[in-house]
Amino acid sequence: MKIFKFVFIVMAFSAFSFSCGDPCKDVTCEYDATCVEGICVCADFTQNYIVGTWNLTFATGTATDVFNTDGTYTTSNGGAGTYTVDQTTTTMTLTYSTGDVIQVSTTNFNCDQFEGTWNGAPITYARQ
Repeated sequence: MKIFKFVFIVMAFSAFSFSCGDPCKDVTCEYDATCVEGICVCADFTQNYIVGTWNLTFATGTATDVFNTDGTYTTSNGGAGTYTVDQTTTTMTLTYSTGDVIQVSTTNFNCDQFEGTWNGAPITYARQ
């Protein structure tokens, strides 16, 4: 009977130990994200975070922007240029090939989207 109790206790402890393992052990986060309790959290607005394809929604329409690792971007409406990210102020500056400059100030972001303002109007980028 003592052996049965011992085996039962060892099995119960083993099951508890495995269920309380590191929830981030097999999680790979992108975009400079950090794993917290098994979920990727994007806490910093960085250039690495921006890289990729984004669907843009703004007051007068929609577009798709592609941001590259070399600081260049293209838009679905034929535009192209360069971009920079200021992590401290969480702003992104887009400089079109025509010389026009747009600054997007972010107000909310996570790994899949960020919101902000452009010339006072709301703007949303959602990762494609």
